[in-house]
Order: sequence, then C-alpha cells, then structure tokens
Amino acid sequence: MQHKLIIYSVSYLIGIILGLYSIYITPIILLLMIIVLFHFKNKYAFSFSFIILVIFLYIIGIIYSNLVYLNYLNNNYNHKFLSSGIIVEILKYGENSNKYKLNCVDGGKYIIYMPKECNVNIQDFVEFESEYKASSIKRNKNCFDYSKYLFSQGINGTLYVNNPSNIQITGKSSNIVLMIREKILNAIKKSLSNDNIGILIGMIIGDTSLLNEDIQESFKTCGITHILAVSGSNISYIIIFTKFIFDKIFGKKISSIISLVTVVLFVFVSGESASVMRARYNGLFYATFRFTTKKQ
Repeated sequence: MQHKLIIYSVSYLIGIILGLYSIYITPIILLLMIIVLFHFKNKYAFSFSFIILVIFLYIIGIIYSNLVYLNYLNNNYNHKFLSSGIIVEILKYGENSNKYKLNCVDGGKYIIYMPKECNVNIQDFVEFESEYKASSIKRNKNCFDYSKYLFSQGINGTLYVNNPSNIQITGKSSNIVLMIREKILNAIKKSLSNDNIGILIGMIIGDTSLLNEDIQESFKTCGITHILAVSGSNISYIIIFTKFIFDKIFGKKISSIISLVTVVLFVFVSGESASVMRARYNGLFYATFRFTTKKQ
C-alpha cells in the first residue's frame, strides 16, 4: 500500500512539472506511462483501477500547474504596490540598488529592488510603497519566458522601490528559520576573509550576494557555477551523513525520520530555491521509502 501511495505522488508531481515546463511532451509521457503500467500489470499485480488512478493524477497535475500559472499571469501587469513583509534573503548588492527576496504578509514572495540607502537586512520587517513591474512573457517559441521562470521559482513578481522614503523598517522578524540562517552567515563572516566568505556561503546555502563579479566570472569560465547553487548534491550529502551516523545508533526507521526532518529544515534555511525544492522531493521520497520498507 505504501509503495502505491508513492507511485500516486510521483505521478501527480510529474504532471505538475511537465505541465509547467514541457507541456508539449505530456502526451508522449502519458503513452509511455500506460505502456509501462500495463507491461508490469501482472508482475506487480496492478489492478485496472490502480492504473486509471495513476493516469488520472498525472492529468490532474498537468491541469493544476497550468491553472495556477494562468492565475499568475492574470495579475502580471504594471501597477502600484503597497504592502509590508519580511526580508528573507539578500540576492545581490549593486552599485545603486540592492536586490532582495521578500515574503509579503499576504503570502506572496517577491524580488524587490531598493536603493542602497535603505540599508535593510535579513529578518527586517518593512512597510513600503513600490512599483510592480510585469514580467516579460514568451513571444516566440524558442524565446526565454521570464514570467514562467519566476513562477517556477515561486516568485509572484518583481517590485521596485524608487525612493528610500518609500520604505520603513518597523521591526525584526522572530522567524526561527531566518534566525538560524542569520547566525550561520554571521559565524562564517567572523571566521573567514571576504572572498572565502562568499564562496563558502554559496556552497552551504546558495547565497552568492557577497561574491564579487570577478570570482563569479571565474566560476563561469571554469564551468563550475553549480558548486555555488544549493541543489540535489546538498540533499544527498545530508541523507548520506544522517544515514551513516544514525543508522548505527537508532536503526533505519528513526534514522529515516531524522533525515526527513533535517532535509526539510535545510530547505527552509537555504531559502527554498527551485533547485533545492525539486531535490527535496527526491530526498523525501527516498527517506519515506526507507522508512516504509521492511528490509533491515
């Protein structure tokens, strides 16, 4: 029963991902799924109702992702934006303005640009008046679709604060995850030189805001920018480490629970980027599979 639930979940997630990124190949994947399921029908005792439900969840995933994206596009137009929220990540320091990630009180997540004079930090609770700039959509088949890119990152849009007087810091957030993230950043900053700080923070939590342009360009030239992005490799290291340590102490099931909790905590601390969110599902499926299987 547990394995069937995993298949249902995977089918639904594949539908969501393909519905967003590769809608044109969804019929081909559907055909392949039907062929594979019927091929192994007798071997694994798949019932006809089980196969139908797997296919149904795959289609529902496709429909859901497209409906959510259409709703996102309906709000994608230039307008004044007054709200408040919490600064959760510093994305880039610029010459005239800085780029941040902001969680609004309405639940939305935004990229927000502010003048350098604003001097805001992670955990700051801010009230602001800004301009919402509509994200460009794909005009031609092979062009980059920036609106879909932001949507895939879980970002509701881009905001611009044009004047420092349009933003006010009203307090500090007591969010435990942001506090842990800030303590990690401060501990690294106290221990290393400026260039090494940016590299280590990028490797641990994917924050490249402290890296200067020369170092970033060097990583691009060498083709190793993936080292500075939190992704599946980080999740793999966490699972391998917790498995190696805690399997011997507590056994497989308790170790799997510790892996699940650690992976979820790391995802939040690292800023919930799209790459680590995708890797999170793989890690959670693996840990769940280990927990539900009987073999010791």
